[in-house]
Amino acid sequence: MASSLQPKRNKKKRHNGLPNSLFTRLQLVMALDDFPDQLEDASSSYVDSYDARVLGSCTLAWHLPTDPLSVSNYRRCSVIPGQVPYYVPPLLPCPLPSDSRPNSRIVKPTHASILPLLLTARQVRVDVRQYDFVSERNSLRKFMLNDEDYIISVMRFDNTIFLRRHAAYHSIDRNDKGYRFEEMCTTTSNYLNGDYHQLTEGRIGELRTLILAETDAIKQENGEAIELKCHKNLPGKWMQHDWWSQSYLSGTNTIIHGRHSNNQASEISHLVEYRVHHVQYILPEGRAKWWHPGENADKEEEEGSSLLTPIDGVAEIQTTKAWGAKISSHLIRQLACADYEPELPPLSTNEYRDGSEIGEAEDPSPEEEAKVRAAEEPAADEGEEKK
Repeated sequence: MASSLQPKRNKKKRHNGLPNSLFTRLQLVMALDDFPDQLEDASSSYVDSYDARVLGSCTLAWHLPTDPLSVSNYRRCSVIPGQVPYYVPPLLPCPLPSDSRPNSRIVKPTHASILPLLLTARQVRVDVRQYDFVSERNSLRKFMLNDEDYIISVMRFDNTIFLRRHAAYHSIDRNDKGYRFEEMCTTTSNYLNGDYHQLTEGRIGELRTLILAETDAIKQENGEAIELKCHKNLPGKWMQHDWWSQSYLSGTNTIIHGRHSNNQASEISHLVEYRVHHVQYILPEGRAKWWHPGENADKEEEEGSSLLTPIDGVAEIQTTKAWGAKISSHLIRQLACADYEPELPPLSTNEYRDGSEIGEAEDPSPEEEAKVRAAEEPAADEGEEKK
């Protein structure tokens, strides 16, 4: 499967072994401009209801088998459950690990495999047949970004669709800054040199998804996943979309960005922590978009915060971070409708059974209290006389 309204790369006559003319013929069936309002509403509600949940984990060796269907070989290069790479904040400024390590180039197999996902699901007793889409994370990420030509193999078994992406690259270099930054910020394992992955389920509309996503680090205090990034500059709009899509699909809430200066490219001087918005951003004033009172009412409202917000720069509402408001954009749209009638809250339930010791009663009047005291005084006098 390929997606592209206009091929982005025309310099090469062939892409991943296929002619570029094939990508030109594979057009989207429905143009996005035909129904912009419906698509915008649908996409926002899909994002808000994804609700990723981690089911299991595995560690996958750097050097993988060439045969994508060899179960025995993939079992030998996998550890289930995975070896957790816990996050260890570096003391800044901190030099990156050496970039002269031997055997740093890792050759990727020609054909990717989803066997690690299936083996992990079997280990944690997850039936993949209950899901509509089963895939590694990058396949769905390509659909979300849609910024380049790509090839994805599709196979349907009963009601489940399996996706397998054909990678455009054939090797990686573990001496790159990104991998060295991950090594600097995580605990190391002596058992298997590999990458940690999490098995995550989600929901896109009515479709259930099961993906295997590489996870850079885990917080020791609460077990939450962290994405680690290393770049000199702050992320631009395209990079924010790319980082957000990775984090969103795996249910990751935090991105830690290591920055280095021009003079010291091998030394991390700053750490920026971003909070990933998994639902539509809620502004400090309680709205999803900026509104300027007194200006033209027909003027289009400006969008709110970006997909990633630095922790230090998030506004607070009575000591509560603005992104903590758990309000979906779907509900906001309903409240904006003039004819919206909210559902009444359910009737309160009794926490205790009614009895003599628990119940409601009217307070006695002053006259009634005087009568009770007058009746108690003779009884107290008789008790004194008996003593």
